[in-house]
Amino acid sequence: METFLSNFWFWAITNYLIGSVCFGYIVAKFKKVDLTAIGSKSATSTNVARALGFRWGLSNGLLDFFKVFIPVLICAHYFSDPYRMVVLAIIPTLGHIFPIWFNFKGGKGGAPFIGGALALCVSQFGLQGFLVFLGIFVVFMLIVLAWKKTSIANLLFPWVFALVSWFYFHRLDFVIFAVLEGLIIAFALRENIRRLIKGEETTFEKKI
Repeated sequence: METFLSNFWFWAITNYLIGSVCFGYIVAKFKKVDLTAIGSKSATSTNVARALGFRWGLSNGLLDFFKVFIPVLICAHYFSDPYRMVVLAIIPTLGHIFPIWFNFKGGKGGAPFIGGALALCVSQFGLQGFLVFLGIFVVFMLIVLAWKKTSIANLLFPWVFALVSWFYFHRLDFVIFAVLEGLIIAFALRENIRRLIKGEETTFEKKI
């Protein structure tokens, strides 16, 4: 059993499949709402909030967070190589954005990134890692409140995490994780970036 759970490819595939579970689509279908015909047509928490209300959007974000946080935390128990952990933490975000269960059209990666980043911090630095991450998350929330656009916060948060990781933890693997996730999320948010440039991106208040 130990050998099976210590297999890198087992966790790589498992993390992708778990990441591919888009709770927004599942809940919307249960509520008989076509999420693909509303707003951004994606399974983001913001779009779920727009379609079903704030509480459903928040619940969706928490589920997207935990579907990455828990598997990555478990992986940290079996793998000590930091760069393998980087891969295993990124794969669920790829599953979330390109879900095999939903024709490879999922969310934008914000909540999964937060789950993976916190899992890495806690697995390597325990309570200290949690507290540092909490400080970074406060910055994230301030960005949301300042601009009232979740897309801006999701675009900036990985880069803030990369800077703090380097200066506080001196962990290159954390920086690589954050930079790669930042690029992946930027790709997923490319339409939002175009709207931001044109000044057409709606505020969070309007979305919920």
